[in-house]
Amino acid sequence: MNVKTSSQIPIEDVPEFYNEYLSIQEGLKGRGRVVIRYSGTEPLLRIMIEGTSYSEIKEHVDKLSALAKALLS
Repeated sequence: MNVKTSSQIPIEDVPEFYNEYLSIQEGLKGRGRVVIRYSGTEPLLRIMIEGTSYSEIKEHVDKLSALAKALLS
């Protein structure tokens, strides 16, 4: 999922977002992965989550994208 952002603040500097990211990553350990990065050409944060359960992945993506919209836009 792509989320429009106004700036490229390091995610480590946004504790609420970063802590949720770490929590999801830990929860998927051995069953999936989380990749979050800023686009190099557009004002976007890219959120990619891989795992074994679509509903679980969707829940995590929705949570992270809502946080990104609230905290990084």
